[in-house]
Amino acid sequence: MKIFKFFLFTITIATLSACSSDDGPASVELTNENLAGSFAITFYQGSSETTVQATDGSIVVTESDTYFGETFTNAIVTFNADGTYSLMGSYVEVYTVTVTGQAPETNEEIVMLDESGTYSVDNTSRTINLDGGIVDVTLFDGTNLYFTGNYSETFGDFTETGQFEYRMVKQ
Repeated sequence: MKIFKFFLFTITIATLSACSSDDGPASVELTNENLAGSFAITFYQGSSETTVQATDGSIVVTESDTYFGETFTNAIVTFNADGTYSLMGSYVEVYTVTVTGQAPETNEEIVMLDESGTYSVDNTSRTINLDGGIVDVTLFDGTNLYFTGNYSETFGDFTETGQFEYRMVKQ
């Protein structure tokens, strides 16, 4: 009888262990209707690198930056079902600039948010087009919205490339 109870106990523990969910939050279809609402920005970070092409054709890094947001004050993105959005509030951006050959310099500034525009979503590719800039949605479960993006801009002979991540919670 002791062996049977031990066997039953072992099977019960194994069954309960197999029932735990390792899949994380369920994904919700990315539509204007499902996205509609106000989201508080809770996390922001990114990095960038500025390069120039040398006379020998090689690419030289002239500057690298890292940045993140903190002290989010009413930093709210509102997505409307009609494909428009607005962004209001402020946050403190802390950034570190490293110019090649010099010591890194860290600064911070208050960033005021006040803009609006249009957006569209693509559930198949899990992307949002915000005024022509495409971001990759890494999580949308109806409550949380996380996305990442990349960019590249050229200023004369210099090219800046970077990546960023935002995390938001529906209000």
